[in-house]
Amino acid sequence: MGLNFLEELELHCHQDIRFEEGEISQPPNPDTHLDPPPADLDEPGGHAAHPLPEVVQPIQMFYRRLKVYLPATLRALRVYDSHTPDIYFIRQVIEQCPLLQSLTLSRCTLFTRQECKFWKNLPQGESDSYFSDQGVPAYASAVAGELKGVKNLRELEIGIYLTAHAAIGTHLQQHTGLDGLSRVSLKVWEEPCEECNIQYREPTLAVEAEATEILAREISTLSLVSWASFCSEKRIGWSTHRISRDQEGNFEKLANVTK
Repeated sequence: MGLNFLEELELHCHQDIRFEEGEISQPPNPDTHLDPPPADLDEPGGHAAHPLPEVVQPIQMFYRRLKVYLPATLRALRVYDSHTPDIYFIRQVIEQCPLLQSLTLSRCTLFTRQECKFWKNLPQGESDSYFSDQGVPAYASAVAGELKGVKNLRELEIGIYLTAHAAIGTHLQQHTGLDGLSRVSLKVWEEPCEECNIQYREPTLAVEAEATEILAREISTLSLVSWASFCSEKRIGWSTHRISRDQEGNFEKLANVTK
């Protein structure tokens, strides 16, 4: 696959996961590589990357990783609807994209593609692997440690919701009157909810600021960090924090610039 001389690349990763009843067979596509879920980079909530280690899976799950080299000229990479742990993409750009300045790592979530086979095969509680306000400092430090290898990184978007996981159930049960974490249509999430904003916006911003400051202090080139926002329109927007530095490039302060 020829990608030479590209400066911007957008990937939609709907098909990066595979479920099987029995033993894994050879990949049907020679440009893909199947991996079992790794457990080397914990995510918020104290859990390793998908799936949660304590969950007994009814069928096996494997990730597909593209066997393509990203162009060395790449300056912006945007990954959407991914099930693959972020660490795969981070390590690939470290190895292959020395000029990268902007990185977006956006997940397939409860709020985007409910018809996805991923959600039909995993428990609803799995969403705490990308939706949690627990263990955030350790998570941010781990991500910063990896991203240090992206030497020119200026802008970072991470599709993790740094909101209390209870917010999902609270909205369904208290704000909409639904019974439990049943599988509901996207309309439930697309409609604005002032109660969610009142209850979760400020606590979430505080956690985001803490995580962003950790990243900013460790990665001296960063100027913008965005997190997936539960209080955004249709729950699929970003909460963006601008990083201010002194003349020597040291961290000074943050400003939330979400519109």
